[in-house]
Amino acid sequence: MQLEEDWLMRQISSMAQAIAKAIFGRDEPEYLPDGEFPETDPLHGRLLDLLDRRQINEAENLLFAEASEDDIAYLLVAADFYNRIGNLPAGELEECDFSYEEAAEGLRDFAERYGVNFLQAEW
Repeated sequence: MQLEEDWLMRQISSMAQAIAKAIFGRDEPEYLPDGEFPETDPLHGRLLDLLDRRQINEAENLLFAEASEDDIAYLLVAADFYNRIGNLPAGELEECDFSYEEAAEGLRDFAERYGVNFLQAEW
């Protein structure tokens, strides 16, 4: 189980970094509310608040519900969000009724909204 979790954590990180590099020209998938994408700052702040309270399912639902497919900046918000989830300890995710597998699937699904497709591996 530990090997699978480690692999999934790396997959999440790799997908998030690929999005950051290929689409936004950044080395890391970190979203900074620095005014570059002011329209996405409020959602990012709400997602971080929910993550801090470990309400991960609610945060993911909010991300999918509120992100506009007309603005690719939301993809960077998602990359940051899922990368943060991928860095949480497995025990914390389990307590939140969430998993690395769900995070990887969520990032893939969200990226597809913007035409970004990753090869899907069978877990």
